[in-house]
Amino acid sequence: MPRYLTDLPFTYILLTYAFIFAFNTFSCPFVNAQQFRPTPVTTSCNVFVEGRGLYVFGGRTGPPRNQRHISQTFMLDLSVSWSTSNPAFKQLPDFLVDAESCTLSKDGDELFVFSANTGYIYNLESGSMAAMETRPFQFFGKTTSLTDQESGLVYIFDKMMNRTDTRELITVNLTARTFEAVQPSKIPMSIVAGIQSGVWSAPLRSMLVTSDQEEDMQIFTPSKMMELSGGWYNFSTNLVTQYPLPVNRIRGCLVPAYNGSKVVLVGSMLNLVNSDSAVYFLDVASQVWTKGPTIPLVLFSACAVTGDQLILWGGQVMGIDPVKDSRISVLNMSTMKWTNSYISPSDQRKTQSTTSQEQESSVNPTQLIIITTVVPSVAFLTAITVYFGTKRWWITQGNASNSMETFQNSFNSMETLQNSSNSMKALQDYSFNRDTCMRGRFSLLDLRSYETRLEQPHAIVKDIIERRNVQEGAVEIELISQSPHTILEDECISGQTISVADEFLTRDDNIELGPIDDRRLTTNTDDKRERKP
Repeated sequence: MPRYLTDLPFTYILLTYAFIFAFNTFSCPFVNAQQFRPTPVTTSCNVFVEGRGLYVFGGRTGPPRNQRHISQTFMLDLSVSWSTSNPAFKQLPDFLVDAESCTLSKDGDELFVFSANTGYIYNLESGSMAAMETRPFQFFGKTTSLTDQESGLVYIFDKMMNRTDTRELITVNLTARTFEAVQPSKIPMSIVAGIQSGVWSAPLRSMLVTSDQEEDMQIFTPSKMMELSGGWYNFSTNLVTQYPLPVNRIRGCLVPAYNGSKVVLVGSMLNLVNSDSAVYFLDVASQVWTKGPTIPLVLFSACAVTGDQLILWGGQVMGIDPVKDSRISVLNMSTMKWTNSYISPSDQRKTQSTTSQEQESSVNPTQLIIITTVVPSVAFLTAITVYFGTKRWWITQGNASNSMETFQNSFNSMETLQNSSNSMKALQDYSFNRDTCMRGRFSLLDLRSYETRLEQPHAIVKDIIERRNVQEGAVEIELISQSPHTILEDECISGQTISVADEFLTRDDNIELGPIDDRRLTTNTDDKRERKP
């Protein structure tokens, strides 16, 4: 094998390049072309879930006079930022061919979907769909479902309960999984018959609905069902207002904004012939409607509002086929301008200025990945390459000899320390009590290691190392302490008396060896050494 393949710097660089390639390939798939594009539809059943996205079930496609239902199910992810040219669509398993109406549960964990006289529960966490009981009677007509955010009940507004054209209001208990019909006497038939869209208003604690039978928006308060009015009020007559409401706006998409303080009406018809391409904003407190910019698409769009952004998908222009692509429209409601990028709430919080939040330039995911991953990786790789290249050049020129020698000495010292540590570990077989530390056979390096480890080096150890001409070899020593002072966890290396083998000491050294009590010196091995007299 060539030497350069086993060279550490070269191998490290090669592995770094491989890591960068794998990371960009597998962890950043959205850099590539979008894998899923939903079929453009109108009259889809759609629900916005804060923190997740816009869920879309079913819909119709094809020419206006020959449309067909499809069972398409997907989510537009609104938890991440994207450009309108490459939105974050996420395909979900297809469930229902004709999803008539749907709404979010009070706890925000489930979606209720009504289709073909059957209620379904879609679990947001698991992505599973389960059917409820089938209704014992048939619905004939488009339905609208809304959730009472106080009681948790779902209200289904049906245009036609049976062939005698009797309208009825149905409640659904999502906990008990049951249906119940509301008393007909409490229902204004002219209102229920034509309800097209609605939204829950938190400030009013009521539902706001539009109807093709009424010119004004209606208020339905479930908590007032037992009153003579049945909980229904005309928005323009029951509350004081000086401004007329949009007249006869039907088939539009209603969506709450700013915690329910405002309501957005998107895409509507003045009648069955003329359409209105404007966006309307209702201030709930003052009941003032404000006309906003026109929309690229007109009728039956799926819509959602998060923060200052209104998001639209799908729909069709009056009398024309559905749009030919999965076009996304984003309106910045703070500037009332259409933009070509969506900024997620988390990214908006990171923005330091209003100017950057209002940028209309496209957010290119590829550029984002290059800036956040590839550039730092290349910079790190370059630094490593320069370091090893410079090091090799100095070695080649001979200018790094002193530095390398110092490094080698440090390495040898570390190796010596490791050997000493290994020797110390070998002595752990010796047991010692309060008055005795340990005994064994040490090399000169071990002895030096002891001397350097002592907080106050023992005079005898220092004398042996500095004054005696001790050759490399074994030194039989015995460390005894009357008052043990443990420097390291498994070592007791300082004492008042030390005994060294006679071949290293003479009478002229005037070293007091002191008595040694062998009874205090026990060992767990058979390698006991007796001290010479």
